[in-house]
Amino acid sequence: MRKGNRILALLAAALTACGGTSQVEDPEPLRSLRPAVVRVENQSWADFNIYVFRNQARQRLGRSTANTTQSFRIPADVMTGQPRITIGADPIGRQVTGISREISVQPGDTVFLVIPPA
Repeated sequence: MRKGNRILALLAAALTACGGTSQVEDPEPLRSLRPAVVRVENQSWADFNIYVFRNQARQRLGRSTANTTQSFRIPADVMTGQPRITIGADPIGRQVTGISREISVQPGDTVFLVIPPA
């Protein structure tokens, strides 16, 4: 074997040995680090307070202003265990509250809520 070919063969073997294998991280563990989110599309002319209910306890997420789309984080303490929650929308200045049915939510999930025009 010629000297030049021998050097190329050794270099190729060295590069192959150094290459190793690449491992792709499982994206599922990273999902548990992301918060669950409620995305509210408020098509109404009224502002609404947005709540999350779990085990009869109500926690305010924030205010959805009229004709906007906003996202609200569901607090980590609500997400413990196997969370089954309901979402509430309370129009500011009115005595009516709309409540969703009970849903199961996991970390990293996005719950969509549409408030139609009145």
